[in-house]
Amino acid sequence: MAIVLIALTFAGCIRSADQVVPESDVLAIAVVLVAGRSDVSLLAMHPHRSQSGSPPAIELRLVGPGWEAAFSEEVDPADCRMTDLETWPGTSICLRARLPEAIRERTMYRISGSGPEGPISGATVVPSAPVILEPVDGQVFPPIHTDEDDFVVPIRFDVPSDVATLHSEVVDAVEIQSDGLQEPVGPMSCQPMVLDVQAGWADLRLSRASPSLYKRLYLGQPVQLSVRLLGLGRHYANFFDVSGKYPVRQPWPSFGLEGAYGYFAGAAPSTPVRISVRPTNTVDAAF
Repeated sequence: MAIVLIALTFAGCIRSADQVVPESDVLAIAVVLVAGRSDVSLLAMHPHRSQSGSPPAIELRLVGPGWEAAFSEEVDPADCRMTDLETWPGTSICLRARLPEAIRERTMYRISGSGPEGPISGATVVPSAPVILEPVDGQVFPPIHTDEDDFVVPIRFDVPSDVATLHSEVVDAVEIQSDGLQEPVGPMSCQPMVLDVQAGWADLRLSRASPSLYKRLYLGQPVQLSVRLLGLGRHYANFFDVSGKYPVRQPWPSFGLEGAYGYFAGAAPSTPVRISVRPTNTVDAAF
């Protein structure tokens, strides 16, 4: 999913500032509220402590419309999409908050609490979800052979004005076997991942899985997958616009947060569009 890149890029950004500021108590936070989800993960880092140091000691809660939820559950770093945590400097912790309701679009949320350097607060509004106009749900594509062993899906979309960054992703890729059972194909990448919000269209290149997607198609096994778009708010977009230009030191610019560096942002996914890639009667000619 697109949030994978969010956390990884965030960690890389913090790493770039390591030699600039040595304060061990500097706190970096990344939170993205995803519309439709009933839980939220928070990544907190001390980017200038040794990896053997203690993780951030924080108390934070998410405040929604008429409710509060504490980030009280420590979970695996993979839940914050830190898939290769040992390569990043400093110490970190991934915390989850279970919510009484799903995150809503076009709704303001607040974060409140404290960290090693004092109070932490912030606010963000979750944007509206983008809409995929084409392809339509259930559309069938023939296998298109290329030297790169991938295929292209033309896509048209409508992006609401409160979306600042648009990411593409592939989910739920499965092979349909002859008995009707579905077998996961494995990870598939979708490029470009970051789309031009003004363009209204893109050619998404879906790249090979393992074993080869085309080997599956050549053997007469149709593949079904879903494409969706994730619209991210301005706090996230603005953070990455300037993150390479600002060192991690006070006073730092606010991207939805006060009292910590990083961002508190919202995101909304489009409705997934299911597509099928099926061999045709002339499949041999395509290879």
